[in-house]
Amino acid sequence: MSVAREKQRKEAKKTKKKSGTKEKTSVKKTKAAEQPASSEQPKSKPKPRMVRKGMAATAPTDPPEDHLLSDHTPAAQSDESAPAEEIDSLMQSAVAGLMGLRSKEPPVPSGAQSDNSGMGEDHKQGQQAEKRKRTEESEEDEGEDEEGEDISEEESEEDNEDSEDDNEDSAVEEAPAKAGFKVKFSVPFNGATESISISSKTSWTSFVTKLANLMSVSPKHVSVAYRFSVDARSSPFSHLSKASHLRELFNKAPRAARSSRSKKEFFVELKDLSQPGGKSSGGKDKKVVKKAKRRKAVSDSDSGVDSDRDADGEKARNSKKSTTQWVAQLEHDNKCDEHVGRACIKLRDRHIQLSRTDLHSWAIFLQSGYASTTSPPPKLVLDNDKLASPAKVAGSKATDPQALPLAYPAGYPMMPPDPVEDAEDVSLFPLLTSWLADLDSGKRGQDGHDFSQFAPDFAKHKYIRIIDIEALTTERIIIICPGIPVGTADKILAYACKDAEVVRKQERQCLRELQKDLKNNW
Repeated sequence: MSVAREKQRKEAKKTKKKSGTKEKTSVKKTKAAEQPASSEQPKSKPKPRMVRKGMAATAPTDPPEDHLLSDHTPAAQSDESAPAEEIDSLMQSAVAGLMGLRSKEPPVPSGAQSDNSGMGEDHKQGQQAEKRKRTEESEEDEGEDEEGEDISEEESEEDNEDSEDDNEDSAVEEAPAKAGFKVKFSVPFNGATESISISSKTSWTSFVTKLANLMSVSPKHVSVAYRFSVDARSSPFSHLSKASHLRELFNKAPRAARSSRSKKEFFVELKDLSQPGGKSSGGKDKKVVKKAKRRKAVSDSDSGVDSDRDADGEKARNSKKSTTQWVAQLEHDNKCDEHVGRACIKLRDRHIQLSRTDLHSWAIFLQSGYASTTSPPPKLVLDNDKLASPAKVAGSKATDPQALPLAYPAGYPMMPPDPVEDAEDVSLFPLLTSWLADLDSGKRGQDGHDFSQFAPDFAKHKYIRIIDIEALTTERIIIICPGIPVGTADKILAYACKDAEVVRKQERQCLRELQKDLKNNW
């Protein structure tokens, strides 16, 4: 581009010089045409020039007047019979010559003065025109030089801009490897965000340490994902859990900042994966609580046993509770208004007090799947010695009926009690080491989660069987197993809860079959 402009400038300059040469030639021809022909006065023209040369050579010294007269009056010496008028003209020319010597100008004879006056004026006009022409040419040359300098400066600036544009992409691409640059990160902390600028030359260990210091957590508990602020809000986050992820981030950042048309500030938005999910998870928890409140119903203590079975069955299926919680529930549902501070089974004509042992045994049946909290299980043997005083029937004028002999109420067959177990048999649940290996070898391990690699972390914290991790949360598993992805932690927790429930169902099925056999044998 610059070479082509330089050629155009040189050609324009040559064209102007040629036109100037042609103008000079035309001016000279015009001068020659204006001057009179040399045939009119062939001898009068060179005389002043000779006089000028002679006078210029003798200018430093003033010759005597007689010498001047002898030099400039050849006609007086050769012809003595010249008239008086010629003598006067010669005298005048001599005086003029003397005056010219003093003013350092060549004397002009009077005869030649009149003849050469017109030619001298033409000569002066030609010289002035030639000077003006030279001045104009010099100004044009200077203008051309200035234009050339301006053009060269513009071309150099354009070349520099082109070179900068050409090198911009390569400079940005090579920036992560050579010069390095800083990227602004938005780090979540306590429900808000903190900003920090990190250089592209920062190592993975230093990067994790800076995030841990800013988030006030241990470096091994840092679990984040990222996306750029110029990305769409619906775009997913990318994992940032190892050095290759960090290098990929620094390589993508310049291209994302350059290609984005958004006017938003460019920074890297981080998401803390160790914290529970945002609005969606919170919404689910609230819905569960509301449903639980709707399902909660207080049983009517004065209602019959048959009318309470359905409501109590729904209450028993509500959620899994411990033995202590079930005992408290039984005391509440069987609270007796006539016998303050006691839990009784309310029959039409009497109340049977429930001892602490009875409540505990009943709670174990509820844990095993029994439904009612007001009607005792058939296998529960009550202590008849704790029979409470009979309830008074309102409006009855007759005396109280005679108490029946101490016997279990009709409809409840007498059966030998089963041994009470305070806790589940943990040996029924598989070991975590073998269970995680089975996950990898089965259909659940087809996605490449590599569950078995986290078995040593669980063993280090004394989590031996799947029942031990059933009550954990995803966040707790991430703390126990540093570096575990959030998705893998969710899978382990879900599979553990599901398999533990399968074991319990199998145990309940075995218990039902055993009860059926005992009943038939009894």
